[in-house]
Amino acid sequence: MHKHLTWTDRLKIEKALKEGLKPCKIADRLHVHNTTIYRELKRGTYTHLNSD
Repeated sequence: MHKHLTWTDRLKIEKALKEGLKPCKIADRLHVHNTTIYRELKRGTYTHLNSD
């Protein structure tokens, strides 16, 4: 079964990375395959942009 990541999921990825978690652990937390996280990291969509 495929699961699309939501904006909230992407924010969770960003937070987890800032906490120093490994992508595999983040995948476990979000109940997705490791590859899903690595693809998001490759895309760079985990970076939250401020409106400043």
